Amino acid sequence: AGVLFFPPPPPSSLRVPPSEGEEGGVPQTYFNTQEARSALSGALVERMGGVLEEGGTLRNVGTLDAGLLVLSAFVLPYHGWENKDAKKQKDARVVFSMLANGIKYPHREAEQIDAISQNCFAMREFVKILKNSGESPRSPKDEDLVTPEQAREGARGELAKVQLEAGLMILKIKELWPASLLLARVAEEVFQERGVEEGVPHAEGLDSSDFERFESFVRLSGLSEAWKLPKLLDGKEIMKLFGAKGSQVGELMDAQKQWQVLNPEGTKEQAEIYLKHRLDSN
Repeated sequence: AGVLFFPPPPPSSLRVPPSEGEEGGVPQTYFNTQEARSALSGALVERMGGVLEEGGTLRNVGTLDAGLLVLSAFVLPYHGWENKDAKKQKDARVVFSMLANGIKYPHREAEQIDAISQNCFAMREFVKILKNSGESPRSPKDEDLVTPEQAREGARGELAKVQLEAGLMILKIKELWPASLLLARVAEEVFQERGVEEGVPHAEGLDSSDFERFESFVRLSGLSEAWKLPKLLDGKEIMKLFGAKGSQVGELMDAQKQWQVLNPEGTKEQAEIYLKHRLDSN
C-alpha cells in the first residue's frame, strides 16, 4: 500500500479544539505532537483494516465504502482542529482542508469523511449512556408517545434523551451514521489497547457488543433512515393551523422534527396536537 501524506496547516494558524464538556468538545487532546498524531493514525488505520477484513459485526459495514472508512480513521487525530487563517468556512476545518486542498480529494468525499470523524465521539458517548442506563431498547408504540420537552427533562429515562440527540445527529449525517458508529468502535478499541500513552484519549470500557446494542437501538427506534421521515405538517399548513408567522414557522417546524425523531410512527393528527399544546404552553 502507498504512503498517505497530508500536509497539515502550520501550527501557528491552528485553533485548539474545545475541551471535553464544552459544546462540540472532544476527549483529552491527542494532538500534542506530530509523532503522537502519526502513531495514533497508524494504529487506527490498522484496526479499521482488520475490522473490514473480518467483515465487521455491525450490520451495515458491508455496504460502507472501505476507502472512506480507512481515511476517516487516518484523519481522526485531526478532528476538531480549525485553521483560523482560512478564508472559507469549509476550509477552516482541518480534516476537510487536508483532504480537499492537500491531496485534492473530491469535495463530496472529503465532506463525508469530515462528517464521519466529526460525529465519532458523540456516537461513542451515546453508546456509553445506553450501556450505563441499564434500559432495554424497544420498538415504539402509540402509548409511548413522548415530547422533546419530556425527553430533555429525563421524564422518560435515559433512552428518550439518547433517542432525541442521536436521532437529530442521524438526520444531519444521514446514511453516514453507521460509518461514524464503526469509527467510534475502532477508536475505542485502539484507545483501550494503547492505554495511557501520551496523546491517546481515555477509553470508556466499551466492547463490540455495546456498539451492536446501540445499532439495534437505532433500528428498533425507527431511526435507521430518519432523514426519510416525511414532514407531517409543512410550513403552509403550520401557518394556516396556528396562525404562525416569520421565525415562529421555523421554530414549529424544528419542534415537529424533534417530535418525529422521538415518535417516528406518529401521525399528522398527533403532531398537530403536540404543536398546539406547545404553543399554548408558551
